[in-house]
Amino acid sequence: MFLQQPIRATASPAIPEGTMSAPTESPGLVHSIKVIAQEFDLFLIDQFGVLHDGSAPFPGATDLLHWLHNQGKPVVLLTNSAKTAEANIARLAKLGVPSNLFDSMLTSGDLARRKIQAGRLAPPFRPGARVLVIGKGDDDYRLGTAGLHAVQPGEACDFVLFAGSSVPALSMDHYREQLASPAKSGIPGLCCNPDLIMLTPSGPQPGCGALANLYRQLGGDILWIGKPEVSFFEEALMLFKPMLPRRTLVIGDSLEHDIIGGRRAGLRTALVRTGVHQKLRYADLVKRMQTTGAIPDFVVRSLI
Repeated sequence: MFLQQPIRATASPAIPEGTMSAPTESPGLVHSIKVIAQEFDLFLIDQFGVLHDGSAPFPGATDLLHWLHNQGKPVVLLTNSAKTAEANIARLAKLGVPSNLFDSMLTSGDLARRKIQAGRLAPPFRPGARVLVIGKGDDDYRLGTAGLHAVQPGEACDFVLFAGSSVPALSMDHYREQLASPAKSGIPGLCCNPDLIMLTPSGPQPGCGALANLYRQLGGDILWIGKPEVSFFEEALMLFKPMLPRRTLVIGDSLEHDIIGGRRAGLRTALVRTGVHQKLRYADLVKRMQTTGAIPDFVVRSLI
């Protein structure tokens, strides 16, 4: 069932910073997660692009969660979402993925707010800060829980909070114009949704991480919270101490976020052929793995 208690903060990471899982020349091709499930005790599963496409679950997604639950295998959903776990869980329920099929969810937004509220980040990322929010106008990012105060574009701010992308409704040129002044002024940014690409009804579009990278190109500094940062995976592991990292499997659809992040955290990884890389031919996917250094332990044809 879903764990209601907050994730425990810890001063000592679950695994050494910078540890990389053993190098893999090429991934193993497997038909289903079930084939390799007995090798693992904990599953860290991406949400968007693995379980659903924003409109409906992918084939086998709920079946896999049912099967892992019946096998007594704990599951944590990891998502680069600036919104709360509760908001994401409610969305999953509407899509047909009930919360009793996983044990917990960790969002990058929740972790960022907890770190700010607890004073775990250096100034200016502290309660009381004035923030320019880059996100979707109708999304609630729960700024008050971290003691943050939103300002309007052009007003003085302490940092820029990158929470979401409204591309293509707003163009990259629009964002470039909006972000040029704070970047030039040396105002730092915090990105709590590092996804470079987001899937939309009109196809893949630049995600929040792409806007944060634009800010860097304009001269601004960015603090990243979420995948592929090692600390994000460490927080998930702390839920189930003393699980062994080598007995933990990260399942994701993104080489740049799920696979490279899991490998940096010393975990084993499985790439599903849905989500952001679903249209790549396998040969092109392998070339991308080699280029990025994000070679998973497994490539999975089907979830179950």
